[in-house]
Amino acid sequence: MGAKVLTAVLFLDAPVINSSSTLYIVHSVLKIPIMLCGLDVARGYLWELVTSMFIHANIYHLILNIIGLKVFGDAMSSLAGERRVLTSFLLSGLAGNVLSAVTQPLALSVGASGGAFGLFAASAVIDYRRTGSYSLIALLLAIMMLSSVPIYGFPNVVAHVGGAVSGLLLGLHYSREAPR
Repeated sequence: MGAKVLTAVLFLDAPVINSSSTLYIVHSVLKIPIMLCGLDVARGYLWELVTSMFIHANIYHLILNIIGLKVFGDAMSSLAGERRVLTSFLLSGLAGNVLSAVTQPLALSVGASGGAFGLFAASAVIDYRRTGSYSLIALLLAIMMLSSVPIYGFPNVVAHVGGAVSGLLLGLHYSREAPR
């Protein structure tokens, strides 16, 4: 259920804001701070750490995030339970955005991929601790490398890494509690 809720929420924002130029106008010209910007966060606009996870630069960005959340959310749900999907997504996305805001204060960023990478990393760790298989960990590393290539824009690799590290820690915590 958690993965379905995340997918539905992300799909709903598609018609509202679906282009980088629209985002720039809303954020910079109209002065409605919704995208992640480290300088804004330092000024007290802490909500940007969360709102930016539910906004996407364009339809391709949205579709990739929906696919990632569906796949990784379902994996996390089957390995650690549905209740942990939303918690892991939000904590990992927040961790990725905090790291991004601190290390790249001038960059503008949107998207749910930090949270998605957190779900994937948590799933990979839980799977490894249960089965001893490195296959999900290897796949995670491969997808992280591929996602750092600027195919349709400039991915926030720092948020991806921050989300994945958070997911790794959550996966270690969950794997201690989860039955083998």
